[in-house]
Amino acid sequence: FQGTRAVDRMSGIEGARPYEALVLDLEGTICTISFVRDVLFPYASKRAEAFLRKNLTEPHIKEVIAKIRTDSEAEIAKGDREVRSIGIDDETAIGDIVRNVKYWIKKDLKIPGMKELQGHIWKEGYASGELTAELFPDVLPVLKQLLVPIYTYSSGSREAQEQFLRHTMEGDAALYIRYKFSLADIGPKREHDSYVKLADAIGKPAQNILFVTDIEEEAAAARTAGMRAMLMIRPGNLELTQFAKENFECVYNLAAVLTKEDIERCYSLRQTPESDLLRVAIKSYRTPQKK
Repeated sequence: FQGTRAVDRMSGIEGARPYEALVLDLEGTICTISFVRDVLFPYASKRAEAFLRKNLTEPHIKEVIAKIRTDSEAEIAKGDREVRSIGIDDETAIGDIVRNVKYWIKKDLKIPGMKELQGHIWKEGYASGELTAELFPDVLPVLKQLLVPIYTYSSGSREAQEQFLRHTMEGDAALYIRYKFSLADIGPKREHDSYVKLADAIGKPAQNILFVTDIEEEAAAARTAGMRAMLMIRPGNLELTQFAKENFECVYNLAAVLTKEDIERCYSLRQTPESDLLRVAIKSYRTPQKK
């Protein structure tokens, strides 16, 4: 965390200076970690072989396989003896890819080619109705209320993010996201340079961008690049360090990103279940959720 500065206690509720763009992490910020780890990961792992056999000749899947081949060699070069080189013939290649992919998923490694393959597999799952994404209940009402451009930045591929957001139990959240950034676009989420690149891609000064995540190393990297950073505490997330609690604004729901104007507009809405939920979130964004 070297290079971080004193916490910027931004809060729309307290009338702090508005930001010009919002960037959201997904896992642990707008959806549960358990949905990703216990539903999405096993789904991709179980279906990887059948998916590859069915789609092996598709041009976009050939590109993914080429990336996985390159990724595998890179991991071997790093000394990972569990990773196999991908064979030349189709049958051997499928076996090697599936083995590597299952290993990477189990280890939760951020391997670009594997992340792209996951996105394609999940797309089929969402289309068939086998998968439906889960958002925290405060998320969609807040997204609908915001007037600033909203982006996501996730280790999942752009395809994975698009399908997740489009197929939630609460509705199509992708409508409110201007662009979905991935590791392939921007780079690793715990590195300073990634957030410099992210600000450049958004086209706004870093200090006018708010980044919300549940990972303190990501928040620290964003802050060293000049962004404003907020840490999200959700059920099932890792416990934050005392340093993080003292040096970042730590909140319990997404209503914390609302500006004073957003909140005034919220309270002018007619009484509906969604507006009621939003008002409760506004009152409790610094209050731990009851178990």
